[in-house]
Amino acid sequence: MVPGQPGRGRGPRPLTPASLPDLPGVGDWLDELAALAPPPAPLPLPAGDELAALLARLGVPAAEIPAAVAARPSPEVDSDRWWVLERSYHRLTSGLGTDSPADAGPAADGRGPWGWWPPAPAELGPGWEWFFLHLYAAAAPTVADLHRRWGLPEDVTWATLGNVGRNVGLHRRMHGSPGVNAPWWLVLHYRGMLVHLGRLQYLRARARWSPAGASFAAGDPVLDLHIPPTGPLAPDAVDASLAGARVTFGRVFPADDSPWGVCSSWLLDPTLAEVLPEDSNIVRFQRRFHLDPDWARPGDDTIVEFVFRRVRSAGGELPPATTTLERAIVDRLAAGGHWETRRGWCEVAPR
Repeated sequence: MVPGQPGRGRGPRPLTPASLPDLPGVGDWLDELAALAPPPAPLPLPAGDELAALLARLGVPAAEIPAAVAARPSPEVDSDRWWVLERSYHRLTSGLGTDSPADAGPAADGRGPWGWWPPAPAELGPGWEWFFLHLYAAAAPTVADLHRRWGLPEDVTWATLGNVGRNVGLHRRMHGSPGVNAPWWLVLHYRGMLVHLGRLQYLRARARWSPAGASFAAGDPVLDLHIPPTGPLAPDAVDASLAGARVTFGRVFPADDSPWGVCSSWLLDPTLAEVLPEDSNIVRFQRRFHLDPDWARPGDDTIVEFVFRRVRSAGGELPPATTTLERAIVDRLAAGGHWETRRGWCEVAPR
């Protein structure tokens, strides 16, 4: 990428590192970073054993840590990657904790979850596969300090931040290569917009629709539920998480607290109740929700990704099935059927 080359109609890009190639999407990302003011302080990315210990605390699989530590950039040897990392850290942590779920768009400086956070293409060269892991490692102590000021327990903090480590493992499993799966999703964890409480995650949110029969409407606070891949959806674990969410939100995020939860997921596809046992955890989870009858999205790729942890290729072979759920997914797709992502709402336990 040559300095001065325009990007997405914004005019010249004089601050972009000259040696980075002009790849689709990357130019827009660098445009946004170049528009930021220079970082006010050096990038706080540890090295060596200190970085290894931090990555372990973030849940990064032990087998991945040596390569990630070895790939840590330096401003002298990896000036381009350091420039992008430094600016991305500034953007990620600027105004940390001040985002509002009521905001409809990006902040003026592009900071936070609303800007462009693309996965670093392999064409950028060696070391870039660990870019987002290094970014989140640098930001973790700052976010942990924010959580302490908010009064969140340490186990909540590191469960929330530790999603980055699990996504390193998911990237390896899905793609057979090092990296961080869905790095854009983790921005919400590191901006204080999402917390991991027991079995579920909760995004501070506002309702996007007005469900029939519900006591909330579009624009009202809701607890936006997400289901991390951390084990069975046992009803008692879900109950405990929902109860804990009301306590935590009532104390830490009172403006975002709500007795209503919303969820958009393949887990809410009602077809699952036709093929799974009545007492399965998934079916019992579904029963908590009232489905929106007017909203559905294609879910074939999503259900394969989340159940089998692989990318479904068009016309490719379906993965081998060993469980009742896996067999139901494969059989339906093989017969020409489809799965859906559905959304619903439920009442959350009172505080």
